[in-house]
Amino acid sequence: MLNAEVLLSRAAARQGRLTLPDGMSYRYLVLPPQPDAVLSPSTLKKINQLAEAGVTIIGPKAITGAAPRLCDDPPEAVARADGLKPDLEFRHSSAGANFDWIHRRDGDTDLYFLSNQAALDATADFVFRVAGKQPELWDAVNGSIRSLPAWREENDRTVVPLQFAPRQSWFVVFRKGAPPQPAENADNFPKTKTALEIAGPWEVEFDSKWGGPGRIAFEKLSDWITRPEDGIRYYSGRATYRKTFEFASPIPPPAALFLDLGVVKNVARLRLNGRDLGVIWTAPWQVEITGTLKSGANALEIEVANLWPNRLIGDAALPAEKRFTVTNVRTYDTMASGTFGCTNCAQRKRTGQAAPLLPSGLLGPVRILEPAKP
Repeated sequence: MLNAEVLLSRAAARQGRLTLPDGMSYRYLVLPPQPDAVLSPSTLKKINQLAEAGVTIIGPKAITGAAPRLCDDPPEAVARADGLKPDLEFRHSSAGANFDWIHRRDGDTDLYFLSNQAALDATADFVFRVAGKQPELWDAVNGSIRSLPAWREENDRTVVPLQFAPRQSWFVVFRKGAPPQPAENADNFPKTKTALEIAGPWEVEFDSKWGGPGRIAFEKLSDWITRPEDGIRYYSGRATYRKTFEFASPIPPPAALFLDLGVVKNVARLRLNGRDLGVIWTAPWQVEITGTLKSGANALEIEVANLWPNRLIGDAALPAEKRFTVTNVRTYDTMASGTFGCTNCAQRKRTGQAAPLLPSGLLGPVRILEPAKP
């Protein structure tokens, strides 16, 4: 969608295409389908300038008059007549998959941003309108770039099998010439298996300044809101999980090893054997530990932070002088005075029922993953 401001100030014709400075490029300019649509004189002038420069305009002639290269056929019919294939097509999508995407071009480089909109794992064969180039996978979360070995060319397009964790996104970039033949029996996402599940007990330390119990043992990983202790159930902030575990298996180089946290609510920073492995905040909740994991004893530390509402909900049931927070946010309050900004909040006010707590903490399972044998 281009509004009039973008069309007037940023759009230009280049080699028969409508282009924008940020790399977006369009083969057609499609006008509103209503013949009685009203366009300003400056917009009409710009459209005719683009048409004269070679851009194909699709829309009712009643809007622009007999502008050059104007077609009033439906866009789909125009594309078929031009032999134009879809810019991106999804094949063999997994159940429940829902993808969104956008395509930009920078010189000879094609950049596709692909997003899994579903809260579940998703796979599909992505068919890109690009040929003769090597597909690369760029991960904006960890900054990694790698070539995708499994792909094939089909009628001047490139077919690439891809997989996504829930809500995950990738960049697929085409910038290098493709090898004469893709690798045989390759997999873009090599399979892994569990080498070790790191079970309890865990030492967990909560900040007592925010109502936490200090250090406590978790016999197994569990959601904080299911714990019997009010200092954990209503806790908001950071808590640190510590565990020393034995990894008895030999570590064959150069196999890639990963630490998988299962599920985290909501953010985690990891340290293994004193090395900071960074912060993870989204699925698939994994970090690479190749070169950090060692045979024998390993010291693992996982600092987890949850969201603020649980502390507000706990404070709402306390006298003002015993609360840990001071806020003008009333939506979690259970008191019988004041006003609320939502129907559910007003219902809780009438019944005295507290707002539902949000899942929190390291939920797991925590596992070490290694490559699965073919």
